[in-house]
Amino acid sequence: MPMKTNVCGEGWIVEQSGRALPSSTGTLGPDARSVYRGIELYSAQIGIAPPKLISTCRSAEHQRHMQIRWDAGNRVGLGARPADAENSRHVPDENGLCWAFDLGNNSEWLRLIGPWVQRTHPNARWGGSFMSSDPGHFDVTPGRNWISAATWQII
Repeated sequence: MPMKTNVCGEGWIVEQSGRALPSSTGTLGPDARSVYRGIELYSAQIGIAPPKLISTCRSAEHQRHMQIRWDAGNRVGLGARPADAENSRHVPDENGLCWAFDLGNNSEWLRLIGPWVQRTHPNARWGGSFMSSDPGHFDVTPGRNWISAATWQII
């Protein structure tokens, strides 16, 4: 299926009818939401810009499409080669939860926030410390087994 891109850089899968569908199929897991909320609070506390969320959950198909784009040399909006869908924390797990998000803030902001996240959230990783650096990427290892995303609601 062809892809379109919205203003945030997220992909949209376009059905043959021409109707665009967001490529996300899950919801950001509680531990990842906690890290994101911590970033919001910390950035406000130290008086810097808030986080600019540009990506969270992606379907396995969208993840593979991003790899194909990268491999073909079309790297617009991609900070690093996307992981295989089976290993990406952007792709929802069996409970419909994903454990990664990407931020679109500038590199100075990310170099300040990334190490802070690693110090204050022991189950979190910052892509800026990866061997193949991806400074806008943050992910977490879930601290417990979570129930299906469809069985609870956040108000």
